[in-house]
Amino acid sequence: MKTIYMKLRDLAGNEQAVGNATIHLDTIAPILQLSINNGDAYTTSRQVGLSIVGSDANFPLEYRLANEDDDWTSWGPFTTLPFYWELTAGYGVKTVKLEARDPAGNLAAISKTITLNSLVPIVIGVVDGGIYSSDVVISFDRGTATLNNVAFANNTIVSQEGSHKLIVTDIAGSKTEVNFIIDKTAPAAALQSIMEQLPPALSRLICPSRLLTT
Repeated sequence: MKTIYMKLRDLAGNEQAVGNATIHLDTIAPILQLSINNGDAYTTSRQVGLSIVGSDANFPLEYRLANEDDDWTSWGPFTTLPFYWELTAGYGVKTVKLEARDPAGNLAAISKTITLNSLVPIVIGVVDGGIYSSDVVISFDRGTATLNNVAFANNTIVSQEGSHKLIVTDIAGSKTEVNFIIDKTAPAAALQSIMEQLPPALSRLICPSRLLTT
């Protein structure tokens, strides 16, 4: 608190105290904290959660928000802080800016960034629903993968016959799922395998070559 005293003096040197006034001197800006999605580096959604904390020797505080486009909201009381915020459209690094001011007009500013990534990982070598008669080499442009719920390394050959499920997940949580089949068994060999499992009396009634050509 600062107090200002006022006196009047005429040309003859006579003085008279006429009063005083008290003012609160505040030159310190508010202290701000801001986080997006609890500090996550990536998000797959334009809508994010904000955590905002402001402190100052004098209240109430006012705030305003903007993205990197500097399209600021109107000033509003800290009691109306939003829990959610919408990022600008398009993929890439996004910036959320926060400004706050105290009753004395001291201004504080802070900003945080987060990367918006709505693109799913790209898988090369197999396609969803594909059926392959030979070994396949599978690669992906980013992230980590599992094949049939087992960790799978990039640029790996898959040779085992049967149905497979590949799931690739990037650091932002975007996923690509590919289901495919490897079938390297020729029809005649498959039929021969079936014939060998039939009872002898029944297998003599079936002609494999005739079944394959009809």
